[in-house]
Amino acid sequence: MDLRDAWFSNILDDVGRHQIHRNHYQSVEYLR
Repeated sequence: MDLRDAWFSNILDDVGRHQIHRNHYQSVEYLR
């Protein structure tokens, strides 16, 4: 695997986690 590919997939992973966290936060706000 290319180092640049690893770096890019790591950033995508962070973005994916952030998206999931934000969606979870919105659903919690909605339930409250």
